[in-house]
Amino acid sequence: MSESFTSLRAIILRRSAAGEDSLALTTLLENGQFQSFRIPGVLKSNKRSSFHYYPGAIYKIIFRAAGDTRVIPRSAELIFSPFSDTQNYQLLNAVAELVRAAEFLKTSPENAEYFEILAQSLVAMPVDAATLDAHVDRHYWQLLHFLGLAASPEDGSEYIAYDLQSGFVTARERAARAHSDFLLPIEWIKRAEGEVLDGVDSAHCRELIRKYLSTI
Repeated sequence: MSESFTSLRAIILRRSAAGEDSLALTTLLENGQFQSFRIPGVLKSNKRSSFHYYPGAIYKIIFRAAGDTRVIPRSAELIFSPFSDTQNYQLLNAVAELVRAAEFLKTSPENAEYFEILAQSLVAMPVDAATLDAHVDRHYWQLLHFLGLAASPEDGSEYIAYDLQSGFVTARERAARAHSDFLLPIEWIKRAEGEVLDGVDSAHCRELIRKYLSTI
């Protein structure tokens, strides 16, 4: 392959229309960089489908790097797609939440490690709706660990929650606080670490995490 071209795996994070017949894609590359691509003419093509150009799909893309500009790839080969002909709301929502987590990353070579974490979460997406929430919870907890914002509770500890600003807290410590905006209940943490627990408001906890990450 010519040295002027690069071949990398890419996870699609966002897609939008670019004109009447083209797609604009925002991706996370396996080298940790964010890259925008333009797929010309695909929306009105009789030979190419835009079906799998959706957030969550993983492609092998060959392209010529051009700084921060939107690049037209030389080729884009689908490696994995979480989508099929028959979709359900739970799966679509779970995929959307997984790729949304990447929005809080800052450009860094260390993101190459997160690329693998996200790719593994997408490929391992469970087929049954009952475990989708726990799967997404696990990924958000992995994201916090990746960012250095999480820890695992010690065995036998009496913690009741995890404060994203200060760490684990006990019931006494919680009662002594006037207010805290970023508390994750210990039940959510245990579920994110693999315990089978019901009655956890996963959506609220993930929104709390996104809210916190937007402040730092």
